[in-house]
Amino acid sequence: MLKADHLAIEQEHQKKAFEYYVALGEKRSFTPVAEYAGVSLSTVKLWSRSFGWVQRIRERDAEIARRVADRALQTNLDEQDRNQKIVRLALVRLAKAIADGKIRMQLSDLDRLIRLQSFLEGPVKDSSAGIDLSGVDTRVLESVVDMLEEQSRQLQEADNGQLKSGENG
Repeated sequence: MLKADHLAIEQEHQKKAFEYYVALGEKRSFTPVAEYAGVSLSTVKLWSRSFGWVQRIRERDAEIARRVADRALQTNLDEQDRNQKIVRLALVRLAKAIADGKIRMQLSDLDRLIRLQSFLEGPVKDSSAGIDLSGVDTRVLESVVDMLEEQSRQLQEADNGQLKSGENG
């Protein structure tokens, strides 16, 4: 079974010794493994070389790091998606409130919401171009623009009415 310091098939007790070695963590050494397995230190070193313990630990660590990174990325994507939905809902509610005459909105409010939505959807493709509206639902934007135009018209009518009544008084 021995071939020039190399074993062919890993036995169950050798697998358990490897798992114990892994469980020792960053400060692992062969001495506690030899005590655990009831074998000599040189036997543990032979097992390590024969069955590639160091490489297997690197592969495990890399796999764990990949899983953690994937989980963190998915969490981040989920949070971004949730935040985008909140902003879209805010835009729709704002548009409805403006249409119902419940609130008056400044253009800067719309600008901030659209910038927030763009930020949440990703970087602006051309920062010199201003706001990137590519990700904004066109119907929402059209609705908000229509409402802003109507509000602007109403404000102009109100201003004209005040000017006329001021001229008469």
